[in-house]
Amino acid sequence: MLLILVKTDKKLFALTNALHKTAIALSSTLDFDQLLDLILQQISTVISFDSASISLREGDLFRLVALRDFKHPDKLLGVTFPIRISSEIVSPNITAIETGKSIRIGEIPLEYPHFFQPLEETILSWMCIPLFAKNIGIGSLNLDSHKKNHFTEEDEWIGELFASQVAIALENTRLYTELKRKATEQSFLNELLKIETSHDDVAIMLNSVDKKISEFFQSSICVVCLIDPNHTTWKTFYLSDSYKHLVGNSYPYQEGIPGLIIQGKKSCYLKNSDAFLSLAAESGRDFFGIIPTSLIGTPLVSPNEAIGALLIARLDQEKAFTEDEFSLFMLMGDQISVTLQNALLYQKIKHTAIFDELSGLYNRHHFFNEANQEFHRAKTEAGIFSVIMLDLDYFKSVNDTYGHIMGDKLLQKTAQLFQKNIRRLDTAARYGGEEFIALLPNTPIAEAALVAKRICTAIAEKDFVFSDQTIKITASLGVSTYSPGDTLKNTCERADQALLIAKQSGRNQVVIGEN
Repeated sequence: MLLILVKTDKKLFALTNALHKTAIALSSTLDFDQLLDLILQQISTVISFDSASISLREGDLFRLVALRDFKHPDKLLGVTFPIRISSEIVSPNITAIETGKSIRIGEIPLEYPHFFQPLEETILSWMCIPLFAKNIGIGSLNLDSHKKNHFTEEDEWIGELFASQVAIALENTRLYTELKRKATEQSFLNELLKIETSHDDVAIMLNSVDKKISEFFQSSICVVCLIDPNHTTWKTFYLSDSYKHLVGNSYPYQEGIPGLIIQGKKSCYLKNSDAFLSLAAESGRDFFGIIPTSLIGTPLVSPNEAIGALLIARLDQEKAFTEDEFSLFMLMGDQISVTLQNALLYQKIKHTAIFDELSGLYNRHHFFNEANQEFHRAKTEAGIFSVIMLDLDYFKSVNDTYGHIMGDKLLQKTAQLFQKNIRRLDTAARYGGEEFIALLPNTPIAEAALVAKRICTAIAEKDFVFSDQTIKITASLGVSTYSPGDTLKNTCERADQALLIAKQSGRNQVVIGEN
């Protein structure tokens, strides 16, 4: 009798000592993963088992978040299993949580044949200890044995004592981790917003955003796609450096994963290449010929409609993005949608302010801004510049014969030809109606005249073909050059006067304006 009492006292002392050590160990860290490992390490000192795990509840699923002594932990960690296997069969984990009592299964093949068996292992007996925090079941501690009827009532009692400490530590760490995660996410969104609002150029802004996203999510590729104004196609607006050759490509809505996201206005979360290939086979869509191992995408939405899609992917790791990161990515998509819309609107306003909408050349206002700068440079440095003015001959008859739509198309083609025959450093603009003007820095009159003649010849020899219509047209051009003591106004007026003389002298020719 005395021997039994001594053994019992020793066991109680060992248990008390183990629980005390457990309490110290669990309070030593607020790192969630480290805490989970400590829990399984400490329980191994008071209960014998062959393997152990911790599963936490996520809605209608349980997720394995910690493992000990399994043969293939990397293949099991993060695996989820349902609370209800069928309408009749319920997971014993949820039974333990709902009843608030531990569950022991002595012979799994007989008592619970639907038990999830790990890879290359056969668990014969099992004990599930529910974990509660603030009277809410948050998960379970699961102990496994390869022997039948291994766990005892005493193990169950010890496990429940242990679980009360574990649940409190888990909840405290979860709250700390959640607060830390939210603070990190908010800091990331703030930094992203700072980047988004510090650049006028959309391409530069998106490149900086890509770098920040890649740093935070460890992504391999970032894609921004935008819909066309007619809502029939989408195009690649931005791609990470290795895929920049695909920027500007257009695709029908029925093609590509981005098209699927835009059409459905729904986010997409593909955890591995199998999930991607399954979606690709089911929808008949691909991802620029790439097979990502992880992908998340979200629509870019204005108040009433989708304007595009934002996607990131990894090409070397499955399950690279967590559920929390997916939620953050969707939130980030909403933020980028607003910023991108504002940036595109600003860019459009800026473009409209300096470009002629019909011809695609600079407008008259921007031309004179550039010309004024060139004038002051030439005046200060004793330099020169030349001006070419062009007017299409008998353009009114084109409108009268073929209609104004065809006339507009002819103006566009002529503008392209005008631009093609001058240098990149020169400035071409639509002066008004069917008149165009060009500024040629550091160009003497003889060289400017040669350029004007080249343009005149190119237009006269060109067959302007529109569907089944072919139009021929000519142009008259006037050229002048700035000289010291001259004004910009006088220089342009001489080119205009030379143009008038060219038209009065039979058209389709170049006239040089005299100083």
